[in-house]
Amino acid sequence: MILLINGWAADPSIWETVQPSEACLYYDVNQSSKQSDLLTNIKQNCPPQEKLTVIGWSMGGLLALELAASCPEKVRDLILISSTACFVQKENYTAGLPRAIVHQLKRRIKRDTLNARRDFFQQMFTPAEKEVCTKFLQQEPALQETSSLLSGLDYLETCDLRPLLPKLQLPVQILHGSDDAICPVTAGRYLAQHLPQAKLLELPGCGHVPFLARKEYCQEHIFRRIFHD
Repeated sequence: MILLINGWAADPSIWETVQPSEACLYYDVNQSSKQSDLLTNIKQNCPPQEKLTVIGWSMGGLLALELAASCPEKVRDLILISSTACFVQKENYTAGLPRAIVHQLKRRIKRDTLNARRDFFQQMFTPAEKEVCTKFLQQEPALQETSSLLSGLDYLETCDLRPLLPKLQLPVQILHGSDDAICPVTAGRYLAQHLPQAKLLELPGCGHVPFLARKEYCQEHIFRRIFHD
């Protein structure tokens, strides 16, 4: 069975282009970023003996890592797309964004949720991905509650899973765009260096949403194998 976890400010509809099989679960991080809620969701919807391939995009990758650490018996492997172990920069860790950027986004969300979120969506794509960005904005996910978006940003600011990485003994495929402005490619490289069984696939010139901007490539090299094996 496959579990797909979307990122901040998006919703499960973003996976539509992935063309998953019917045997899929979805978890929306904007409903709750609490690990306990994710575990409850899995217990309610996943057959007891079923092991999961967990696909986490962006913030969803953090929850995927937490799930693998807390319930190793439930997770067969991970696919981390444009994700990170720590979203903000810290001492001796430069693979995140400056904390001030998160604070600025929080202020903007409080003042004008709709436009702040739309500007964030535009940053997910590179200038060369303008056509894909325009299409995404025309069909952008439903607007979440401001409180939910702020809670997600709190999670991104405080979550630091770096100590967990060496303990995760399972296959991990990492997919990351070289021009990702949300989670820098250095975050993907850090994951690959510190997860014992990780493989990193970098997409040159790609932004934060490779499964939209490089749809055919991702389907051929990542999703087709998972959904049709």
